[in-house]
This record gives sequence, structure tokens and C-alpha cells, in this order.
Amino acid sequence: SSTAFILDSFTTGRNARGEHLSFKEYRSRTEIIYCDEPVVTERILLRPDIEDYDDLGFFESFTAVAVLYLIFDNLSLQCPLIADIKGLLDEADDIIGGVSALPSNGILVRFLSKSVIPLTKAVYSILPIFRKRVLCLDTPSSLNRFIL
Repeated sequence: SSTAFILDSFTTGRNARGEHLSFKEYRSRTEIIYCDEPVVTERILLRPDIEDYDDLGFFESFTAVAVLYLIFDNLSLQCPLIADIKGLLDEADDIIGGVSALPSNGILVRFLSKSVIPLTKAVYSILPIFRKRVLCLDTPSSLNRFIL
């Protein structure tokens, strides 16, 4: 039995200091293998000197991006988890997000925000749902004290 709560997040920089996309290149590669089978392969390559990421279809006015991978064995939990997380995302004012089932053994949640703080709050609000539904743990996580 395997369970994972994996977060891959990215910010375009500190906008208040004029550091929006102030780098030459950013590369990220996420691969999740479950029972010797690839479940997720995701690659990101950003080159702000070559491409304008503020355009429609890229970051637009968003500065914080994250993908949360929830990996677990019990496939019957996918639909209830998706419904719970979709409810949270629908209620969030400062987040645009979506949740969907992975091809096998889990779900993924994507987030866009104009600040890291609402994105962090959204991730931390999903953790207790995941702990309760997947791990059968009702007690609060010690991470709760770090919620902003």
C-alpha cells in the first residue's frame, strides 16, 4: 500500500520588487512511478527572454502556480475526494483551480493565484481532507499550525 501527497509549486518572482520572471531559464520535471508503471510525467521549461508568459494562455496576471498530486491505492476514494476538493476550490476567492482523476491511483489538483498566500491556504485546506478520507486520520496534522 502506497500513499503520497506531492506538491510542485512555482512563483514568477517577487512582483513588488520587480522580479517578475527575472530569470533566464526554469526547468522542472516531475515523474511519478506507481507499481513500476508511470502515473505522471510532467515537464516545464520557461525561458522568459524568448517567450512572453504574460499573454493569454500562459500566466496572464497570475504569479503562483502549483500542482498537487494525491497518490493512493483505494480507487473508490477518487470521486469523493474530487467532490470535496472541487467544493473547496469553488469557494476560494483568490484561487483558480481544477481537480481531476489520474489514469490510475490518485488525483491531481492544479492551482493558479496572484499570490503565494492563498495558494498555500488552499493546499493546507486539502491536507485534512486527504488525511481523513485516505489515511483515516481525524486528528489535525502538526502542519495546521503553519497555516497563514
